[in-house]
Amino acid sequence: MKRLRARADEAMTQGPWSVTFETSPAASGDPHDYFSEGPYWWPDPDNPDGPYIRRDGEINPDGFHVHRQAIGELSNVVRDLSMAAY
Repeated sequence: MKRLRARADEAMTQGPWSVTFETSPAASGDPHDYFSEGPYWWPDPDNPDGPYIRRDGEINPDGFHVHRQAIGELSNVVRDLSMAAY
């Protein structure tokens, strides 16, 4: 209970989160759209204009990961606060 309470107290200092805080390459151009790229997909060096290729276990550092990280942080905070409230 002490660890949960500490996580909940920390959660109260975090956020807010919004997809509008970071510009994404979403095809729609709408800043309110959540955008996520698969972390294991890379441009094909033999065909740069072609489809991406999967490189299992290797995270593409050039991919857009901001929205996915934010939703993960939000999910953790909601979990901790919900459990502490219960």
